[in-house]
Amino acid sequence: MAQKEILKRSKDVILNRWIKGIFNSYPEETRRFLNTQKDQFQNPVRHIFKKELNRLFNELIDGFNKDNIKGALDNIIAIRAVQDFTPSESISFIFDLKGIIEEYVGGGLTEIFRRIDEAALMAFDIYMQRKETIYRLRANEMANQVSGLLRKKGLLSELSQWGASQ
Repeated sequence: MAQKEILKRSKDVILNRWIKGIFNSYPEETRRFLNTQKDQFQNPVRHIFKKELNRLFNELIDGFNKDNIKGALDNIIAIRAVQDFTPSESISFIFDLKGIIEEYVGGGLTEIFRRIDEAALMAFDIYMQRKETIYRLRANEMANQVSGLLRKKGLLSELSQWGASQ
């Protein structure tokens, strides 16, 4: 049986293991919530992970449409980037798929593993863009707070006049 066929037939088991691996990266209380609360409105993180990992798996095995892969990765990493994960912890879930697949298929997966590696590089780029956006938003928020305080104390106009005279 072809390796792709084995992967397709084992898809549900592989996805469940992959999702479990991601959930295991969270602290125990969060992990318990992610594993038990199955309502998509009560637990949107679980819903997004399941939906996007499914989409990502399909693309890695069959299609490799880069826009679909980037979309799936962006939705997952948008969540992980705002949490207390290092960059490597945020994207390590992609590499975890290699070990899971290897258990079901064995060797000879060079093409699929190359695709996973390429997806990991895309994930890193997306992660960095997300973090940059977060830092920019925080910097703007701080600047607005300082500006508001200066304005409130009547110092903003004095600083503007001082800067103009320099």
